[in-house]
Amino acid sequence: MILALYMLVGAAVAAAPTTHADETVIHAGVLISEADSPAREKQTIVVANGVIIRIENGYSNAADAIDLSCCVIAPGFIDMHSHVTIENGEGDPRMTLLMAYAAPKSQSALSAAGRARRLLRMGFTTIRNLGDPSNVSSDLRDAIARGDVDGPRMIVAGGAQIGVSGGDYDPGGLRFSEEAEKLALTEGQCDGAEDCRAAVRRAFRRGADVIKLRLSSISAMKPGVKRLEHPEELEAVVETAHELGLRVAAHAFTSDRAAMAIAAGADTIEHSVLTAENLAAMKKSGAAYTPTLEAARVVAPMMAPFMGADFYEQHLQSTKAAYDAGVPVLFGSDLGAIDVDELPNEFVQLAEAGLPPKIVLKAATSAAAKALGMSESIGALKPGMAADMVAMESSPLKDVAAYRTVVFVMKDGRVFRNDVTRTEP
Repeated sequence: MILALYMLVGAAVAAAPTTHADETVIHAGVLISEADSPAREKQTIVVANGVIIRIENGYSNAADAIDLSCCVIAPGFIDMHSHVTIENGEGDPRMTLLMAYAAPKSQSALSAAGRARRLLRMGFTTIRNLGDPSNVSSDLRDAIARGDVDGPRMIVAGGAQIGVSGGDYDPGGLRFSEEAEKLALTEGQCDGAEDCRAAVRRAFRRGADVIKLRLSSISAMKPGVKRLEHPEELEAVVETAHELGLRVAAHAFTSDRAAMAIAAGADTIEHSVLTAENLAAMKKSGAAYTPTLEAARVVAPMMAPFMGADFYEQHLQSTKAAYDAGVPVLFGSDLGAIDVDELPNEFVQLAEAGLPPKIVLKAATSAAAKALGMSESIGALKPGMAADMVAMESSPLKDVAAYRTVVFVMKDGRVFRNDVTRTEP
């Protein structure tokens, strides 16, 4: 009998999950493993070597578990449209750009590193940086990846925003002095299909992870201008990027420019007011939409003379129409046009547009990960995926204000913030 008892106890111990010294154990009060999955209570997440090893029902008996039983755990947030190296120029886009071009690179890099750290502490474990006049984002990306600097995982377009002469980033249109124009000449400026192919190749050679295609806003300012870019130029940019394994994010303010970018095969459309025709074409091509609503709200007074007083309202309507049409909506802050502290406002604006809470969360997690081509590693909390997670004091599926209550952040299995305090009963 004693031998049998020992055998039973031994079998039970062998069957029970064991925690190894190199594993981190987290007790989640509520776990939202993916925006499309039901929330589960009292879950144990086991992490090792930067990835999730397993998720178990109930709490483990690990003495050193991180106790987040008070909180709601969700995947780390993804910002699909950021300019972490750009300092907000107090509402003057010309000054914002001039500061970015003219500031010493060391100053730009150090300022960007500070903003990156703040973004991470807010729960953003991945950002897509779409344009960097100071051209330090690739180095910042690499420094974060090495662990030299704390910040989100960065997907960068580098210094180039690919666009034609006479477009938004042509320094002649910024009305700078001749000396300042030399500082502001973007490496992404190109003319003709072959020149635009070369611009993409240069960006790729310099380390770009994504191509930022910038269509001009001239049709909003001067309605008589039918077009600036030619279809063959846009097609050359997208085709070359895709051949190099890079996705294309297309800046477009107006529906006519969006139509050109969609026809060329762009993977995401940034900012634009969209028509039903745009959305039907995006649904067919698989393109996603990054509306950057908070930035649209902020710049609406500036755009009113050109786009009408309902500029922001048009963006809200486009966002809801995209959701209704089955086009993926993505979280994008347009950091640089807004300040770091204003990023949570984008969640509020997405809800204001009429997106259900689940879709708001999805915009900053699994939908964004899919648009990046990274669904296998980020955007959800599942075994084998990166241990990127955020703890909030309340559920984002019930109240959009939850995004302002982040108290814990983990990226790649490393804790970067833990403000949870436990008091003994």
